[in-house]
Amino acid sequence: MAAPGPLTQITTGWSHACALDDAGAAYCWGDNTSGELGDGSTVTQAGTPVAVDTSGVLAGVSLSQISAGMQQTCAVSTTGTGYCWGLNNEGQLGDNTTTNSGVPVQVLPVTDATQTSVSCSPDPVAAGTASTCTATVTDTAACTVTPTGTVSFSSTGPGSFSGGGSCTLTGSGASTSCQLTYTQAASGEPTITGTYGGDGQHLPSTGTAAMTVYQPLNGNSTCTGMDGGTGQNLTVPTGASCTLIAGTVVTGNITDNGTLTASGVTIDGNLQTRNAGPLTLIGSSTTIGGNLQVQGGGPVTITGITIGGNLQVQQLAPSTSINRICAALVSGNLQWQNNAAPVTIGGPFGPFCPGNSVGGNLQVQGNTMPSGYADPAATIDNNTIKNNLQNQNNTPPAALSGNTVGGNTQTS
Repeated sequence: MAAPGPLTQITTGWSHACALDDAGAAYCWGDNTSGELGDGSTVTQAGTPVAVDTSGVLAGVSLSQISAGMQQTCAVSTTGTGYCWGLNNEGQLGDNTTTNSGVPVQVLPVTDATQTSVSCSPDPVAAGTASTCTATVTDTAACTVTPTGTVSFSSTGPGSFSGGGSCTLTGSGASTSCQLTYTQAASGEPTITGTYGGDGQHLPSTGTAAMTVYQPLNGNSTCTGMDGGTGQNLTVPTGASCTLIAGTVVTGNITDNGTLTASGVTIDGNLQTRNAGPLTLIGSSTTIGGNLQVQGGGPVTITGITIGGNLQVQQLAPSTSINRICAALVSGNLQWQNNAAPVTIGGPFGPFCPGNSVGGNLQVQGNTMPSGYADPAATIDNNTIKNNLQNQNNTPPAALSGNTVGGNTQTS
């Protein structure tokens, strides 16, 4: 051990002592039960000074202050970095562990908590179109310091980010931000996550944002009002034929005056048809948030969809073609009224089209078939109805079987 130079500071602990010399080197003596001498040895005590280990974190470091505690020692370098060694049963060494250390460990810097928020625009966005996602990192401590470093982005969807998925924070003040673009070719509702990695003075944090990626109509001129993106109402003109492919999202209403086919489509508002041609709505992923109202026209095929409001079909044109409503989940009432075309409500039509679930009443009323039509005006099979089943004034009479009715069944 090199002999210490002139000592500039001495500190005493419970059963050990330490000193600094004029070169900034540390020396300790006394009890070493918990490693408080810092020389890396396993001796239990030293009656003369031993040099504190400089092969690790103290390599090339000059110390300016030292203080001995109960069974641990801490020192500060000339650059303001803290180092400790010895007993650590309560985390007193400051290295985020509770493990004793016989050599110096660096005290972790004081860090501020942060909050990361993420937003993407435009949202909703058409599939294949880029959306700009911005991460904002805020220092939430009372005395704020500008966060620096990077944010890494990820998505639960199949899309990709620019910039390799990470960006570098810029700006000054308590909040800084960075952004990149996200593009997803398929429709869906991905969650975008931004993870801030922290820096020497800030802890990591994570923020998320939910997005809607919809399938555009790809220039289908017979489906007006949607080509510019979601959030608008959709109109199918008289005489036009419109097919909405899976993943299409309509956040407004649909007015159908032509022929509409939809499968795997989300309609947040209402779907209304007026004297339209055939209406075909298929699939458990087809959802109408409001009401489905059909007046005139036809025929109607509704299979396996979810309706948040009422399903109402009225005044279909005379026809002997059978309309079908099966496997639908209707939160409100299902009403088939004043139609001149027959219907089968329920099933089974094989294993994929059983009866309907109706949260309100099932009302089949006032339907009169074309002259010479001898089969039932309505066949109502295997439905689950929360309230009442009303089968009234149908010509020929409707046929009922296998229904589960929570209220009353009224037939006349």
